[in-house]
Amino acid sequence: MSADSFIDGQIDIEPPIPLSDIPANSPHLASNHHGFYALNPLVEVVFELDTDPDTGQRAAIALVPAVTYGRKLGNPAAEIQDIIDAHGSGRIFSGELDVETVGGGRPDYCRVIIRDGRAVWDD
Repeated sequence: MSADSFIDGQIDIEPPIPLSDIPANSPHLASNHHGFYALNPLVEVVFELDTDPDTGQRAAIALVPAVTYGRKLGNPAAEIQDIIDAHGSGRIFSGELDVETVGGGRPDYCRVIIRDGRAVWDD
């Protein structure tokens, strides 16, 4: 029996990342996902877009789970860190993603948190 993972929570981004700063083919844009699964099976987080009240432009205000129901878990900590490395200059990322893995035994719980500007697993 294979294990599935369920991810909940969000990582807030302040100030927001302008949509124009995010590559159009980014796997972290929900518009690049089709059906139940992302283009890349390891992608677990996407940008949550909204209008930045300071600029009036579309911007990424948070990172949220790409899929909130069972699927194989990639490495959301590494993905979030890649985003921080690419867009983190002058920005604060804060929050957490709670991860529950079920199947094949007892459920396993852990979370990804931001600590000192780094995305890390916190068991």
